[in-house]
Amino acid sequence: MDSQKKLKLLPATVPWQIDPGAPYLTLQKRPGTEEPLSATFIAYFKCDELSKRKNASPEMQVISTPPEFRAHSLEEKVPFRLVRVYFREGHSAQMKRAVADHEVIRESDYDWSAVQSSPKPQESVDQTVRRSHELWVMTGICPNSRMYEVENSQRPKELGLSDAAWRQYLLLGHDEYLEVIAQGWTWEAGQPIE
Repeated sequence: MDSQKKLKLLPATVPWQIDPGAPYLTLQKRPGTEEPLSATFIAYFKCDELSKRKNASPEMQVISTPPEFRAHSLEEKVPFRLVRVYFREGHSAQMKRAVADHEVIRESDYDWSAVQSSPKPQESVDQTVRRSHELWVMTGICPNSRMYEVENSQRPKELGLSDAAWRQYLLLGHDEYLEVIAQGWTWEAGQPIE
């Protein structure tokens, strides 16, 4: 795909990242319709983990299927918790399998320049990881939340939605991803996963 025609991914500005190691991403639809209401997943809160531990490496955890989502205060600092994203005026959604074992979406199809954790020219993998870690800790915002708005997406128009308020969102899970067409979103913290 020509780099000038690649769609730019704009990461959600949030303190969490959809946990790429947890195979849990679910879609909730409005009862009796195909309209997306929300998506639920396990999120990683790096700053919460660092506030509890001096070591920057996350602990290895085995997570079984989480319980039903219930709202929970962010006052308790934990590295993993459920998060639910609510879609405003959700029109449609598709859950899709990863395109390959090593890629959830075909990464070369997108412009990643707005994703601050993307490698910079002449930067080693270690430098990229260190820079991303420092940015997350310094700002409290994850540099790559794994939830994106697709800038200037034509997908809403393909679905007959002419209003400019419609947006395409991608949420990347472990071995699947969710594509949603909606007019916006909000999120809510759920209970800790231990």
